Amino acid sequence: MSISKLTVIKCVTALLISAIMASSLVAYAATDSHNTVTIVDGEKTAKISTHCTTAEEILSDANIILNSGDEAVLSNDQNGALCLTVKRAFKVYVTVGSETLMVNMTEGTVADALEKAGVVLGESSVCSHKKDAVLTKETYIDVAQVDYITESYEEKIPYTVKVEYSSSLKKGQKKVIAGKDGVRTVMVKKTITNGVLTGSEVVSKTVTTAATPQVTIIGTKTAAKKPAVNKNGTKPYSSIKTISSLKAPASLTLTSKGIPTSYKKKVTVEATAYTDHSGTRCASGVLPQTGYIAVNPKVIPYGTKMFIVSADGKYVYGYAIAADTGGFIKKRPYNIDLFFNTKSECRQFGRRNVVIYFL
Repeated sequence: MSISKLTVIKCVTALLISAIMASSLVAYAATDSHNTVTIVDGEKTAKISTHCTTAEEILSDANIILNSGDEAVLSNDQNGALCLTVKRAFKVYVTVGSETLMVNMTEGTVADALEKAGVVLGESSVCSHKKDAVLTKETYIDVAQVDYITESYEEKIPYTVKVEYSSSLKKGQKKVIAGKDGVRTVMVKKTITNGVLTGSEVVSKTVTTAATPQVTIIGTKTAAKKPAVNKNGTKPYSSIKTISSLKAPASLTLTSKGIPTSYKKKVTVEATAYTDHSGTRCASGVLPQTGYIAVNPKVIPYGTKMFIVSADGKYVYGYAIAADTGGFIKKRPYNIDLFFNTKSECRQFGRRNVVIYFL
């Protein structure tokens, strides 16, 4: 081999060695490069310079510990710089009936939490939160199984009591028609939550059998009163108020002016009043009472029937019978003495003219 060829070989070898060394330096420089990473952990934000390129390595380099359910997301911001976001998990408790399930969430909605807990809402399920509500912190979700049933029962309708008045019964009489309770059907809608009765609502009430009231009928019928004036213009003796207590014969009727419609004669005499409660009988043998009067039997025989009224019209003595002898017959043989019940009545009457209608 010539010297010139040897020189060429040495030069090529030197160039190759130089290229290999340069390549090694570049590789070393690349493995020793640092990255600036922005770390967002909740409300905390920090920047670190690290040669790490994975989320796990960066977390370890920054001494950040993830708890159960936490997530770390590595991304590039709009400038291409690395950004590591730590999403801290919060607990969501889902209670279904008597069972409570716990899931860890970093984000999502109520529907996501239910799905993660394996809870499927049925048509009659009721959730305490809206399914599209966004979760951001520890939350308690209640899911209830609600069923509705309708039942019916019967209840008594008490009968009422009322009073009626009727002229078909005599006054003072009473008649009771017994009452009877009725029946109504009551429809009730019941709410069953997780197998437990939580509500009851009356839907309808229907009368099955109407109640019959108890009726007390009170009579109002009274005896027909005798007319004060008959059709022919006369009136019965019983329609006027008299001092005499004797019962007059039915034939004794009066005119509208209060005098007998039929009599034998009439006289006007002087009358006085007397009373006697000693138990002594009258001259005719009867006990004294209003209506029995004292007379001069030679002028007016015992048993004579009369209708007597004072001449001034203030006293209607009424139907009278001559039954006793007066002490006045010697001095006033045509006078009469009228019997009153009390001395006070006698004094009030005193002495006055009366008209006697002899019947």
